[in-house]
Amino acid sequence: MKKANLLTLFLSFILLFFNINAQNSDQEYENRANVQISQDLITKKNLISDFEGIKKNATKEESSYILNEDFSDGEIPDNWLNLDEDGDGHKWEIFGYGDTYFAASFSKDIGTEPPEPLTPDNWLITEQLSIENDDYEVSFDRAAADEEFYAENYSVLVSTTGTDPSDFTEIYTETIDEGEILERRALPLDDYAGDNIYIAFRHHDCEDEGALLIENIAVYDSETLPTPVDEPQPANHATDVSFETNIEWTWGENTEMFVLIMRIQGDEEWNHIVDDAGDAGTRASFEFLDLLDMMDLESEYNTTYEWMVISMNEYEDEVNSPFWIFTTKEKEYETYEVTFDVEYGDGSITAEANGDDINSGDEVEEGSEVIFAADPDVGNQVADWYVDGNPIGSTDETHTIDSLEDDVNVTVGFEEPNFAYINEKTELSVFPNPANDKFKVKSDEKLQHIKLINANGQIVFNEKLNEYQTEINVNNLKQGIYFIQIKTTESVINKSVQIINLD
Repeated sequence: MKKANLLTLFLSFILLFFNINAQNSDQEYENRANVQISQDLITKKNLISDFEGIKKNATKEESSYILNEDFSDGEIPDNWLNLDEDGDGHKWEIFGYGDTYFAASFSKDIGTEPPEPLTPDNWLITEQLSIENDDYEVSFDRAAADEEFYAENYSVLVSTTGTDPSDFTEIYTETIDEGEILERRALPLDDYAGDNIYIAFRHHDCEDEGALLIENIAVYDSETLPTPVDEPQPANHATDVSFETNIEWTWGENTEMFVLIMRIQGDEEWNHIVDDAGDAGTRASFEFLDLLDMMDLESEYNTTYEWMVISMNEYEDEVNSPFWIFTTKEKEYETYEVTFDVEYGDGSITAEANGDDINSGDEVEEGSEVIFAADPDVGNQVADWYVDGNPIGSTDETHTIDSLEDDVNVTVGFEEPNFAYINEKTELSVFPNPANDKFKVKSDEKLQHIKLINANGQIVFNEKLNEYQTEINVNNLKQGIYFIQIKTTESVINKSVQIINLD
């Protein structure tokens, strides 16, 4: 993948509220006291502003654009006209919030308390533009500032003679409908091929709504401008998307390179790749997991990913695709069989998974915490736990599997402290006895487990073994009689040893 040396990718979403509260409690004005620009509008606006081809680059020798105005200078250009035809003292003005700019015309006077209705007839007229052929278009982004009071009406007009409103002919008019946050309009200028023209944006025939916002006004040769990619896979707002899917789209015209941007919804930073584009009409395709790896993004279940493709032509003019989102599927957990029982002795065993009681043989979800609890009968104690048949050398009354990763069988053994079962053929000796600093245990059967218990019932030595002989150091123990519980491969044996201090 090529490093992005053609553009700097800065994305910042700004929570924008233009919020002027009316002090008057009159219900007629209670809701209309605020002109609030929604987060969705700002999100879309910033995406378009940061990545699309309406960028000013005076160093370019050629470009598809003859007008690229995003108002990022924070003012209406000096060679444009701004007319207040209704004479109410309100014109178009620029609202800037950080890197976010709009040309705005109001249908409500937010400077009064309560805000008073306005009936605007405000004209914003561009500089003179030369339309060289019938492939030229004018495009712009428009929105109502307030989602609740949205019915802003506007028109786009063209003049070939002058800048007086009477010189203009209307080519498009629209009243914004509910739910239309920020949308682009592109209008053909083929009727004006070979002419020098002015373009006007007129806000009119509406009252007491909020504000009309216009942004990213561009005039360009559509024959050389790249066309946005479309037909995304996954489809916009798709859910339950597998990580085995491919991220795809169809290439538009006049595209030499592209930038794919993606992030997990809620992240501040965007990740991107830059590469050569494919032929118009063909499909781009990336394996989702490979793409995440290239972008250093995590693969997360039940997570919404946001993405967009920016296409560039030979002049480095850019156009963006729509802003798309999709949500990955829920994680499908494996289940494993959990069995448990008493290995020997008198007592019982129970288990729970993630706090819920389970029965032996139940299927339990992968990753679950499973806790086994031993309940010795009166006069018994836990001798050892066994996991899949292997002793673990624990006499605790619980055993926990922190995260279940496979089928498992857990058993527990119980014993009476003074119980001894000796195989008649077992030869086992404890010597020397009495002992001073150490003694040995020797058997003709492999020793598996030895416990040393004092007269108070406390276990002072507890060791798992796999040998025929062992030596136990007791020089730190108090003088007295100690019980020895010994397990071999064939027997469970109790002995005693006397510890004496010679000092």
